[in-house]
Amino acid sequence: MIASIRLVIILGGYKVSMKLILPLLLLAIALVFSSTYCAESQPTKVENVSDRFIPSGYMGDIGDISLNERSANNPHSGPECIEILYSAAGSSGAGWAGIYWQYPVNNWGDYPGWKDVFTGAKRLTFWARGVNGEEAAEFKMGGISGTNSDSVRPAKTTGVLTLSKDWKQYSIDLTGEDLSHVIGGFCWVTNKMGNPSGCTIYLDDIRYEW
Repeated sequence: MIASIRLVIILGGYKVSMKLILPLLLLAIALVFSSTYCAESQPTKVENVSDRFIPSGYMGDIGDISLNERSANNPHSGPECIEILYSAAGSSGAGWAGIYWQYPVNNWGDYPGWKDVFTGAKRLTFWARGVNGEEAAEFKMGGISGTNSDSVRPAKTTGVLTLSKDWKQYSIDLTGEDLSHVIGGFCWVTNKMGNPSGCTIYLDDIRYEW
């Protein structure tokens, strides 16, 4: 039989078994790593899209879109969220529709946008949900061309997402991107193929994070 080894540490003149001290040491190490991870994951700076951009860039079947920026229907945080209704009626025959959040209003590259405001941002994050779940939508930033084009081209995109009826956070990685000039701060796009009967989606807490 192999004899068990019992380690003893003397603390303040008292003998304390390692059987007691080891769990406490492991707990302390876990707390240190946890607090370090949380500190690193928290953004040091944020810019809300609603403070810098206007949802003025309607595209495609614009008659199929109804936008409410002050919906009180179960917002993720605060008293209001964004509600977008897409009818899929094909009012202009495009078969798709979308909205760009722009600066300044209705700017398709004809005027300068925000210069050096978003330089160094690590990600664009937002919360989204569908009224029923299974709604298809794509979200982007940048990509506007013209005389004063976005410095991010082509647009950075989430790809087509399938939304849940519960709030979920999504993110667009901006690490290493040239954000020196931003016109199209955020964009939502959908189409009739993905939502043949139309859809209603909600957005909240759209922001850039450093």
